[in-house]
Amino acid sequence: MKMKMVLIITTVAFALGVGVYNIFPMKTTMHQSGLIPASSKKDLINNASVMIKGTVKEMKPSFWSNPNLEKGEGVRNIIQTDVLVNVEDVYKNKPYNDEVVTVRIDKGTVGDTTMEFEGYPDFEVGEEVVLFLSEDDSDVANPNEDYYVLTGMIQGKFTLKGSQNGDKVFVNETAVDSTYENSFKLSTIKQEIKSTLDDLEKNPIKKMTKEEIKELNEKTLGK
Repeated sequence: MKMKMVLIITTVAFALGVGVYNIFPMKTTMHQSGLIPASSKKDLINNASVMIKGTVKEMKPSFWSNPNLEKGEGVRNIIQTDVLVNVEDVYKNKPYNDEVVTVRIDKGTVGDTTMEFEGYPDFEVGEEVVLFLSEDDSDVANPNEDYYVLTGMIQGKFTLKGSQNGDKVFVNETAVDSTYENSFKLSTIKQEIKSTLDDLEKNPIKKMTKEEIKELNEKTLGK
């Protein structure tokens, strides 16, 4: 996916002088934005390696993905954050750990630098979530570490937003209204996912390769 990055630097410190800068250090915020291919619930179920329900346990300190270009100049150096999630139920395949899994997102703060990316959701300790997870195959992947990334990025997180007739409802942040179309009910989610997987077994959807995704993005966004 081709991303557009805009670097926004707070300049108040310069306007007030060096003396004030020493008291109020300049903070840097990097904003990333771009187009994300829309994924239906069926797409997410098809593309995810693992699907779980859980509760956010901990937000680990953010870090740079390629400090000092240790992985080479061709690998991005972005801020990432690991989110620890207690596994309470599994809907597709077995995660690498039955109790706690790590979900890595491309946003966070290191020192005075913050990276914001509208393509990834925020997480809060204690929130209940349904997650669609995949292995990391990006340029910043760490194959020797156990963690997942969100399938479909922001589309891969469904958060508990309330209930209908006593039934918990998990809604994706990209939902534009309150009709709960882009949602799952706790009482029916297992059956819905099972039915979708059964249908996909009979009528498989071909998964795009990284090369095909890149080619599609270049046609849509330009090189």
